[in-house]
Amino acid sequence: ISSNKTRLKTLIRTRNTGLPTITNKLKLISTDRPGFGLYFPVYKNGSLPEVGSERIKNFKGAVAAVFILDDLLGNIIDEQDIQQIDFHIFDGNEVSEESLLYDSEKKFNHEHNFPAIFSKISNLYIYGHTWTIIWKTNKTFNLNYSLPIIILIAGLIVSFLLFSLIRTLSFTQKMAVEIAEQMTAELKARESFIRELYETTSSQTKSFDEKISHLLKMGCEKLGLENGLLVKNEREFMEILYVFSDNESIKPKEKIPNILTLNSNEEQTNIYQIIQKRFKFEAYFGTLISINGQNYGSLDFFSSNQRKILFTSTEKTMIKLIAQWVENEIERIQVEEKIRNSLKEKEILLKEIHHRVKNNLQVVSSLLNLQSYYIKDETAIKIFRESQYRIKSMALIHQNLYQSQHLAQIDFYDYVDKLVSYLIHSYCSTPEMIKIKLEITHQPLGLDSAIPCGLIINELVSNSLKYAFPDYEEGEIFIELIYNNNFELTIRDNGVGFPEEIDSKNTESLGLQLVHTLTEQLDGDIKFESKVGKTEFKIIFSETKMLSKQS
Repeated sequence: ISSNKTRLKTLIRTRNTGLPTITNKLKLISTDRPGFGLYFPVYKNGSLPEVGSERIKNFKGAVAAVFILDDLLGNIIDEQDIQQIDFHIFDGNEVSEESLLYDSEKKFNHEHNFPAIFSKISNLYIYGHTWTIIWKTNKTFNLNYSLPIIILIAGLIVSFLLFSLIRTLSFTQKMAVEIAEQMTAELKARESFIRELYETTSSQTKSFDEKISHLLKMGCEKLGLENGLLVKNEREFMEILYVFSDNESIKPKEKIPNILTLNSNEEQTNIYQIIQKRFKFEAYFGTLISINGQNYGSLDFFSSNQRKILFTSTEKTMIKLIAQWVENEIERIQVEEKIRNSLKEKEILLKEIHHRVKNNLQVVSSLLNLQSYYIKDETAIKIFRESQYRIKSMALIHQNLYQSQHLAQIDFYDYVDKLVSYLIHSYCSTPEMIKIKLEITHQPLGLDSAIPCGLIINELVSNSLKYAFPDYEEGEIFIELIYNNNFELTIRDNGVGFPEEIDSKNTESLGLQLVHTLTEQLDGDIKFESKVGKTEFKIIFSETKMLSKQS
């Protein structure tokens, strides 16, 4: 309709007015004879909106009746008395060959230029449209007829024409109401179906199996069929994955032999034939399931009873929506499976890397230990051992990581407990004299923070064990890591305190220099307090700030 200006113009007029409308003269597709159309508008919910903008918004289409005046007037004009009067009907007010809709002279081969005893031009107004009618007597006219009889015959023709159009309008209007009611019912059914489909597929409590089973049930209910299947298509067989059916002989996991050769052009037909051979159904509707452009299988609904009516477009759309969700969900599951497999491979690789790093650090530590046997200088031996402890603190990090479920984060409490225990047994001949108190947050700590923190704890705890408790006194070392928007790492002992002449920020001690350097690496701040009975280092840092700076 929209490709023809005359039809489109009438369609817009009937949409905007809400009234039945007649088109201008039409060149009909099915015949060379001219004709016209009568359009009756159909609106959403079947009612005429009062406002023009609402009519445009709710317009669904129009019932169209197409006429050829020759056929419309054929029965009455075949009467011999009426054929004594010729008449021409023109579209609009213009009298021309282009606007001519009907010519009785041409139909009955009457003499064209025969002088008329009586002639008249009149206008006929119907459904907002104007026709011009020219009446005149012809050669066969009975001279005994009076003018009133001539007018009566002409009126009879016009009345019959109007009656035919009004009768058609009544039928068209009835059809329009029925279509509107049908469309409204289908729209409500579709909205109800989409709502149920959304509620089912978006449920967080239902599994994929439960969702598929419910969708197969929905498909059966909407189509009025008994059985629903999700079938996976293999080369040699078709496997039933999911079933909705009261028939106990139809079970999931059944493999139906694929006795036909499938090809892309006849795939759905072949699936139909395979399922028909297996289940002997009378009514069937199916649709293919494609994943990434490749055939996966099909959704198949069938029944042992015949269906009296064809499947509607709404029913087909509903099944297509189910199929589309199934395609998306299967594709999502396949993608997630690939991601899981890929992550598993990467986790194994990372664990292997951490394991090897830990082993390599152990090798370096062992080499330092072996080398120390050839050194006689006590100061050099001391330096070697301190280096071993530092390497051990880093090796423990990697050991915890490859033993952990989270390769980017470690259990810092377990790590600190192992590290401090190792240091106490390395430095103290009577480790039971030193009590360790740990308060470590459960907030995850990333690798980039864990290694510097581990080295800081190694240096400060080693320093406490060496200097805080002379003469093998009892003592306590307190290590705390808390999180409150920022991390706070506290290492405190209750020993003799730092000598007053030592400045913790400016010292030749490699250990304390490392502490300040590692704090800068964490982009943190360090606070130091020392007196008899309390020596405390507090390092405050933010992982986010540190990572941002590294970026």
